[in-house]
Amino acid sequence: MGEDKKYYWLKLKEDFFRQAEIKKPRKIAGGDTYTIIYLKMQLLSNSSDNQIYYIGIENTLIEEIALELDESIEDVNYCIAILLKLKLAYFTDNSLAINKVTNKRNRGTEQYRQWRKSVFERDNYTCIYCHQRGIQLNAHHVRSWANNPGQRFNIHNGITLCEKCHKELHKRVN
Repeated sequence: MGEDKKYYWLKLKEDFFRQAEIKKPRKIAGGDTYTIIYLKMQLLSNSSDNQIYYIGIENTLIEEIALELDESIEDVNYCIAILLKLKLAYFTDNSLAINKVTNKRNRGTEQYRQWRKSVFERDNYTCIYCHQRGIQLNAHHVRSWANNPGQRFNIHNGITLCEKCHKELHKRVN
């Protein structure tokens, strides 16, 4: 049988295309292309806490994003410049964080994001099971922190998994 696909929801507000943050880039030459690239980046970052991580396949993060999205480096670079100016994205040490005008819900605390980043750095942005490096990584809690909240942000309670291995692990556990 075929491999199960994992779906992520990208919730767009009814007035998405009427928002100033979207209307402004759409009015410039190539604006529709940049809007599509922004939507593709939202989808790409959806499973990784709104971050697109640099893993070293290409020379720069922008080149990796262009490769992943199948868009030109120039278009991705210009789109990111627009997003930075509109405060819809920002760079971290090794990633591009995507702010979504479509979803105002908080997708995690700063403490969680720091824990996740620390787990990824410790594991060298590599799945500990299959040793694959990839943009779509998950930080998995080894022991549930639901009954022991003190374990939530303990770096020793986290491992880096690719999406496939993370999904397989949860199939076995559930």
